[in-house]
Formats: sequence, C-alpha cells, structure tokens
Amino acid sequence: MKLTASSAVLCIIMLFFTSCPNTVLDELSMHVVTFNSNSGSLIVKQNVFDGDVAIKPASPIRENYVFSHWYEDEDLTNIWSFDNKVHSDITLYAGWLDIPKYSVSFNTNCDTSIPLQIIKEGGYIIEPDDPKKEGFTFIGWYKEDTLENKWIFNNDKVISETTLYANWTSLPTSAVTFRTYSGNILDTVNVIQGEVVEKPTDPSRPGYNFVNWFSDSDLTFLWDFSREISSDMTLYASWKKAYYSVTFLTNSGSTISTKLLTYGVKIDKPIDPKKIGYTFLNWYSDANCTVLWDFNNGTVASDLTLYADWSPIPSYLVSFNSNGGSNVLSVSVYEGESVVKPPAPSKSDFMFYQWYKDSTLTEMWNFNNDVVVSNITLFAKYTKVGTTSESGGYIFYDDEDDYVDDLPGVRFLEIAPDNISTSMIWGKFDYSIEGADGTEIGSGKQNTDDIVIKDDTPNKAGDFCTEYSITRNGVTYDDWYLPSIDELMLIYKNLKSNNIGGIPSEWYWTSSEVSPKKASAVTFGGGNIYLNSKSVKNYVIPVRAF
Repeated sequence: MKLTASSAVLCIIMLFFTSCPNTVLDELSMHVVTFNSNSGSLIVKQNVFDGDVAIKPASPIRENYVFSHWYEDEDLTNIWSFDNKVHSDITLYAGWLDIPKYSVSFNTNCDTSIPLQIIKEGGYIIEPDDPKKEGFTFIGWYKEDTLENKWIFNNDKVISETTLYANWTSLPTSAVTFRTYSGNILDTVNVIQGEVVEKPTDPSRPGYNFVNWFSDSDLTFLWDFSREISSDMTLYASWKKAYYSVTFLTNSGSTISTKLLTYGVKIDKPIDPKKIGYTFLNWYSDANCTVLWDFNNGTVASDLTLYADWSPIPSYLVSFNSNGGSNVLSVSVYEGESVVKPPAPSKSDFMFYQWYKDSTLTEMWNFNNDVVVSNITLFAKYTKVGTTSESGGYIFYDDEDDYVDDLPGVRFLEIAPDNISTSMIWGKFDYSIEGADGTEIGSGKQNTDDIVIKDDTPNKAGDFCTEYSITRNGVTYDDWYLPSIDELMLIYKNLKSNNIGGIPSEWYWTSSEVSPKKASAVTFGGGNIYLNSKSVKNYVIPVRAF
C-alpha cells in the first residue's frame, strides 16, 4: 500500500496526541454556545474552545419587535458580554423590544372622509384613493397645514403621530340660473365648466303643471341636461294649465259625471242625484258630510271629491182592491214616489180597465204623475173593451153611462168579427157631402148614413159597411157603419196597439170628410191621421154600436 505525504503527516500527529498525557486534552476541550431567540429567527449554535469567547451573531429577526440584547439568563436580567470567556456549555436568550405604532390621519379639507391608518415606526403609509371635492382638482398630500412639503409615500417613513393635509386647486365654474315664472328664481348653481348641470326637482306653480326647462325665454329650445356647461346661462321653466278632477261621490245614489276644471274655477252645481228611499240634502267636501261645499264661492285648487248627503224617506203601504178579480199584492212605496203599475187582475167575462183612488171608481190613479204621500188603497175597474160580443166582434169602447155620444141607450162599440178588410175608395172626388164631417165617438153612424144617401158612387167604403151582415147563434147583425176619426183611433189604441183582433197594419178610411176632395184616414202602422184623396183606395173596418 502506497502512502502519500499528507497521510504520513496525519499519522505523525495522531501518534503525538495519543502519546500525550490527559492534561493536554482537558486544556483543549470545547463548549457549546446555544442561542434561544425567543420566537425570533433561528441562530446557529457555536462550538467554542474552553477559555475562548463566543462570536456575536447577527441579530435575530422577529415581526413587530426590535432585538435588544443577548441575556445569560432566561429571565433576561443579565446581559451577556461577548468579551466573556466560555468555560462551559451555555445558552444565551434574546431580548426584544416592541416596535412603536403611530396613527396616521388625513385632513381632506372637504366632505370626503378617509379612514385612519395605524403604521409601525419606520413603516410606509398606504396611499389612499384621491378624495373628491366639487369644483376642485386634488393635487396631493402634504406634511403640514401650510401645504409646503409634499409627502412621498414610497420614501417618507412614519416616525411619530402624523396628519396629512389634502391640497386642492379650484376649477373654473359657470353660474346656471333657473327661472320659474314671472321672473321668479328657483335657484342659481355654480357648475364646473365642461360638466353638466343637475336637473332640479320639478318646480310647482298654482294652477299649472310643469313641462320642462328651456334655454331661451321664448321656450323654443328644450335644454338637454346631458349637455356640458361652458358659460353662465339661464334656464326657463315651461308650464301648461292644470286640470283638476271634481268627483261626485253619491254614496249609492245615481251617477254624477266627473268634471275637469282649471285652477280657481267655480263648480257648477249638478242636478241633484237620486237614491231610492232617500232625499238628497247637499254636497260636502268631506266624507263625514260636515263641511258644506259652497258652490257660489268655492273654487278648484286641486283634485276634489264632493260627497252627497241623504235623508231617509218614509215609506207607505199601497194596497190593491181587485173588486172580485184575482189578488194583487200590496207594495211598499217611498213618500213622494210613484207606484209601479202592477200586473192587471183578471175577472171572468171582463177586461181590466184601470185603477182608481176611490171605491166609487170616479177618480183614476195616474201611475205617471200621482205620488204616494200616505197609506192608500187603489180599486180595480173592469170593462168589456178587448172582449168579444155576442156577434163575435171585439169591443173597443165601453161607456158605462149607456150613452155613446149621440147614440142614447148604447154602451159598446165593436168591430166586425171577421178580418174582412178590403181596399176601396172613400167616395166621389171633388164632391161635398153635407153632414159627413163628424169626428167624435158616436158620429160615425150619421156620417155613414149621409155618405150612402148623398153619394151614388158604387163600391165605396160606406156602402161596404152598411151592406155587411153576419149571423151568429141565429141572430143577424146588419147595423154596421164606417167609423169616425175618434172611433177609428180608439180601435187602434184599444185593440191594435194591444195586439187584439189580429188587425193588419194597413191604411184605413174613416167616415169623417175633410173637404170635397179629401177624407181622413189612419195608418195602423203607427196610429197617425192623414188626409187622403177620396179616390185613393184604403182598407175598411166596419163597426157597430149596441
């Protein structure tokens, strides 16, 4: 095995030490110096020969603390001097001091507030967002209120309680004036040039509604509030007349239309509403009907509701005596109201005629005009009108006095039982018949006699009636004649308009002459009287009295 020179030297040294006495080894013994950094960064141990000094290491680091000294005891009472010689294993303990912290406040010189910052000594302030101040541009933060030295955030450190002051420079502004009406100024605001003016809350004016703002006094150019302001200016309000609704609350009464009126106008009092069972009293401006509305002096200033006040109407019992006919129920009617006509009672061989106020049937009750003012009883009256006679014809007139005008002892008038109406002329044209001009009830008989005797024209209406004859139950009825105007109108009223007798809606002759050329005729399509030429053909209804 070949030995190098270095190997040989090592062997000689080892032989030297192994051959030395124990006292030499004791003098060259080593000790361990341990560093307890007390939660700081790690410090490496040191091996120190007995009698030598430990080397002072770099100071440990601990967040939010400053290293002060190394101590030889755990209670940190005795500071270790690195001039001391080490004769045994030792542990040194790190001592620490708290780093001071300072509050940093921001004086913005405006309404904007910036939160306080707490910064440790030697730390940097966190630069906040720039504050805002209307009409100004932010320049920066300064160390004193005289704004002489600017704070440099990435350079200046906090060493004490600190206040920073905002510095501003003003922007150019323009005055915007808002005029409402009659020269009145709503407001004047200063606006930074190049920015927009904020639209104000819509102004108010009695009797008007606000429309918009215009840039000229003639109100032709509508102002666009997104437009930038560049100079002083005036904006003018535009108005239109306001219409206010006047509502009439009738409280279950008849409806009154709402009115639309302008400011300051008087309200025309409407027609009093109606309410069944109540009398209208007046209009009030409150729902409790305590404040009476004065239509003579009160004017409209806003939307308005007027309330109707009512007084209950007493009611009365209306009874119906059907005089042997079918029963008719009594009804309750409010004072001053009319009675609703009840269904007609029925009675064998009679037709109901009308209701009367008295049991003697002398004063008829008028359902259109008469009103109830107390408890009353109405009495039924019957007639033969609308029923058929022994000849089979329908009765259209009933005179209880047995005296049909010029026909004493005669009570009824009837039409021919068969629908035998035919079309024929009245008589000779341009020829006057003396005595044939009667119009009233009962005059048709005499008119017809004069026509037949004095006019020899064949196939005329009068001849047809006098020649008409019918036999029923062994009895012959041959006393028929042409009706007068009033008689024919009764036929229309009592029979035709009630759909009795199946009478066609045609033109019919009367026996009433008007002139040598004309006689009266009635259209059953509407019950109107016309003057027709005697040579015209109309229909005929024979009638008789009995």
